[in-house]
Amino acid sequence: MSKTRKINLKKVLSDKEKLKEAVLSEYCRMAFDDIGNYVEISKDEEGEIIVKYKEGKAFRTGNISEITRNRNGFKFKLYSKENALVRLGMYLGLWKEKPEEGDAEDIKSIEALLEEDDGG
Repeated sequence: MSKTRKINLKKVLSDKEKLKEAVLSEYCRMAFDDIGNYVEISKDEEGEIIVKYKEGKAFRTGNISEITRNRNGFKFKLYSKENALVRLGMYLGLWKEKPEEGDAEDIKSIEALLEEDDGG
């Protein structure tokens, strides 16, 4: 195999790993996101629930799948938390009876991604 071909193969494999990490990162964000990151929920004096969008804090829009405006204001919808959790579980082999080799490393990678996400 020529040297050029080896380098290209290494680059493709490296790019694939970077893409894999990016996809896992997005699934983690969707799976572990919380509506409280976008709105504040409280009660008024009469006990009625009040929902307000958080102001003064820029929030991630990557987890928002839809924004709709109507006469009452805006409504937004997050991507499916359940779908993201199922896909992560499938990737990690959580639905198998017997874990396979490499599962522990995958779990550590996802934990690291979540820690990075919490920090910034």
